[in-house]
Amino acid sequence: MIDRNPAKSLERAYNEAGEFQIYREIYMNSVEAGASKAGISNFHNKLAWLDDGCGIDPGDLDQLINGRNSSSKNTDGRHGNFGVGLKDAGLFPNPHGLIVVSKTEAHPKGGMIWLCIDPEFGAGAKMLISDEMRSSGYTGDGETFIDFESHDSFTIDGIDFMSVFSELRSFKRVNTGTAIILMGQDEADVTFPDVGLVRLYLQSRIYKFDLSVYGFRYEAAKLYGIGRGHSRHIISSMLINGFTVETSLYHGDDPSQLSVDDPGARGTFVEATLYKSEMYGVSFTSSRASQMKRSRDAALKYGLIYPQVYNRVNIVIKPPIYDETTGVGCFPDSSRSTLRWEDPDSQDRQSGIPYEMIQEYYRENMPEELRQMMNEIAKTETRHEQKTQTARLSRFFSKSKKSRLKLIGDGYTLMTSPTGSNEGGDLGPLFNPPESEVKDPEEDKPAPKPHKPKVKRKAKPVEPGAKKKKAMKRQGTIDPIVIFSDEDPTQAASAALLTTIGTKEASYPLAYEEHSNRLYVNSESLVITEEMVPACLQFLKDRKGSYTVEINAEQVFTYIVKPSLREALPTCITHMRSQKYLHEVGIHPRNPEHISSLLSGLWQFERFYPKHYKQFKLRAQAKVVEGDK
Repeated sequence: MIDRNPAKSLERAYNEAGEFQIYREIYMNSVEAGASKAGISNFHNKLAWLDDGCGIDPGDLDQLINGRNSSSKNTDGRHGNFGVGLKDAGLFPNPHGLIVVSKTEAHPKGGMIWLCIDPEFGAGAKMLISDEMRSSGYTGDGETFIDFESHDSFTIDGIDFMSVFSELRSFKRVNTGTAIILMGQDEADVTFPDVGLVRLYLQSRIYKFDLSVYGFRYEAAKLYGIGRGHSRHIISSMLINGFTVETSLYHGDDPSQLSVDDPGARGTFVEATLYKSEMYGVSFTSSRASQMKRSRDAALKYGLIYPQVYNRVNIVIKPPIYDETTGVGCFPDSSRSTLRWEDPDSQDRQSGIPYEMIQEYYRENMPEELRQMMNEIAKTETRHEQKTQTARLSRFFSKSKKSRLKLIGDGYTLMTSPTGSNEGGDLGPLFNPPESEVKDPEEDKPAPKPHKPKVKRKAKPVEPGAKKKKAMKRQGTIDPIVIFSDEDPTQAASAALLTTIGTKEASYPLAYEEHSNRLYVNSESLVITEEMVPACLQFLKDRKGSYTVEINAEQVFTYIVKPSLREALPTCITHMRSQKYLHEVGIHPRNPEHISSLLSGLWQFERFYPKHYKQFKLRAQAKVVEGDK
């Protein structure tokens, strides 16, 4: 590849795009190839994505080696599907190989290329020599791409790559197409994923699938996007400063029963920004609890406070596409993960989509059907429940100059005023429409006594020489900065640790300075070097299923222990500072003996180890780690 340091560039692109971006890139490649169907296959424990597109001639496969946009993608202007590319999204997590097998009408047998990250030579194409070639006496160096025309089989490490299309029944008879195989980190790595997670990701990105995608539920089942059901359940469409905002509502007792063929009916609130056929901003997580929390937070911004309502709602925002003539509109960033907004007349020429403006307008002009649904629920709430809902919404209305949220009478009240003041304007319930008050003579009550204004007491004069009472300081809630002694060029860590050690003849691993809110870590402490590092290394080795790359003690400290302590210790210190009951019994982070007890239970850091070890494996395969044995 042209990049002087391709491994680092691939790592940076992968981190920007995310681990699931590869599936978006593979799908878009199939769309651009004019495929009518695509599918996934478990090809010898490796993920294989197949399509029936036009394919790539074997002689053109070597173009995949050079540059980020070396394929036939349309990269014109801001709207071209440049993306991060197949190589950028898929090669770093698959250093052992990203294989492309493709066949065309002119080359029905096809050909292949094996992209990889070689520890010695960096990123590029592997020289291909099959087992059949070796057995026939071939002694050459191999080729970067292979034309299958003169081969009946092409086997490497026991896998015949010419058979990839015949592995999936619906692709046995295709004449043209492309197969992309993810080889993982090594020959034994299993790359066939949890298809349920991949399905959720694709359905959170693709609004309406332009081709039939199979294999994510069972081989004959297609994959559908949110657009399939959203367009049939639209109850409102509003235009907000050029942005079209569509609202769909699913009726019925249990709309989630439809979620198999309609992901819009999954029973969680969906907010999506549609750009062409792709969605941006859709919350995607494998945790059901986390997904529900994200849905609630997003729905609150639109004024939807009841799960019985917002879990049936999808909001799709269609922004104006960037116009080359006016220079106004939205377009995706280079990683295809975020939409950008550009307006030459704006103070901030390039910025994100103005969601706050859209959400404020939506709250004040909510579809009537949703208001009525929330009105019925509000009637059944207690006073305490109403206060809770008011508190949730108040933070959104407090930022608005034209809207104020108050609690008056029996529930929520929205006060709107052209000036934004509390005087004048229209006053009325947020959910319940105002009703005429009918007085019942039998229920007349005496008028309440006028409220007497409170009389402010005069401050007592301060006697000369009397000490002023110090105001109580509010406990700090900002996490401290963690500084390791071996990374501190200012020697502040060494000075703090030396002072701490001088208070008592003991070598403490941690020292906390309250005035600077810094936590210093003694990198040479025996607790870390002789207890924590060996325990971490043993923990990783015990996980035999994931321990596939050797790591030494120095690398454990640098890539596992350090980031784990940076992640865990600040929260522990903040907790100790903010808990008054700990101070009452004499426990405070200023005392090195007290904070050293944080390292007494090394098991509490084990939950951070697998994540950082996974990152280490990726770096090790890309040859970007330090401290090699």
